[in-house]
Amino acid sequence: MRINLTKTMVAAFVLAYCSICVSSCGKDDPQPVIEYDATFYLGVNPGDSDEACIYKDDELLYRLGSVSWVEGIALTPDGSIYASGSTGTRDAEDHSVATESPVIWKDGKPLNLDLTSHNIAFLYNMATSGDSWLCCGLAQEDGDTSTDRGIIICNGEVVYKSEKGIRFLCMGCDMGGDCYVVAQEGNSLSLLRISAGSWTLSSSEKLITGTDIFTWETCIHVGISNIAVGITCFEGDTNTAFCWVNDGLGLRVIDEESAVDGITFFRGHLVAAGCHQTITVTPDYLEFKSKAIQWVDGISQDFSLGCTGYSEMRHVSSWNDMFLFQCVEHGGGIQICYDGALLKEIKFTEKPCVSSWVVDVKPVVK
Repeated sequence: MRINLTKTMVAAFVLAYCSICVSSCGKDDPQPVIEYDATFYLGVNPGDSDEACIYKDDELLYRLGSVSWVEGIALTPDGSIYASGSTGTRDAEDHSVATESPVIWKDGKPLNLDLTSHNIAFLYNMATSGDSWLCCGLAQEDGDTSTDRGIIICNGEVVYKSEKGIRFLCMGCDMGGDCYVVAQEGNSLSLLRISAGSWTLSSSEKLITGTDIFTWETCIHVGISNIAVGITCFEGDTNTAFCWVNDGLGLRVIDEESAVDGITFFRGHLVAAGCHQTITVTPDYLEFKSKAIQWVDGISQDFSLGCTGYSEMRHVSSWNDMFLFQCVEHGGGIQICYDGALLKEIKFTEKPCVSSWVVDVKPVVK
């Protein structure tokens, strides 16, 4: 997808006219216009299939095998696509998942990594730092949660392992390569900073504390100077979306009866992606209903236009404070948007889960 900066698009924000000028002695000399190519890589768990896959824009790039699940995706400078997740088998009688093993794929093929020696049970989201790829996960002994240990993998090697009783939920890297990890210990969440050079814990800050019946889902954005963590708190049939920002104000509520799945900054604004979500609990069933929402500094914007059935904005991404991209999933497939305007659509017969994405933007000088 090519973005021409001589045009404006109006939705959640207005993108200003922008062109790059060069020095010239003649006033009539043409000024070169810089355009940008944006390519989208998506880790997708289809709603109508056991087989996870990776898309490049609206093209199916890789199938990751039967009974597979993708959690994270990363694009390294050499063009390699890494994905983290799991593969498994199903019981022949009741079709439940019988076995599950963590796996990391490179360009659609499993890497031959020794994950069992570290008792790695789960792999979550991924990040890149320079030429390296990283992934956070969970090591566990015999399914005993008291032995949970958060881990960080760098280029296939476990470089950090937490104390026992700690789970790593998501991570991001700063410009210097340090990792910021959202960690759960008991009923509280903390933000850990792991120094890349020594792979040691350099700081820890408490984000939120709940009760023993809370369930957390989290996301993180690590920018040049700003860090934001999105937190969804599930308690019975109620759920609340929070965010924590390193601006001295700390924790704040985004919205009630909502879930946050992605978070970023754009031109000084805090932008969060997710959905308004209602949960109906009866003796016979538990029903979720959702509508895609984007929040800008806490003000909600409906992103369910053109969606079929339940919808959710799964990801939001800002590139160099110039472009804002959104990813919406719904009962009819996936919508990829640029500042709210639909760019591409991937059709599905059931609501997919876009667990992860990478937006690759490159300038094209004309």
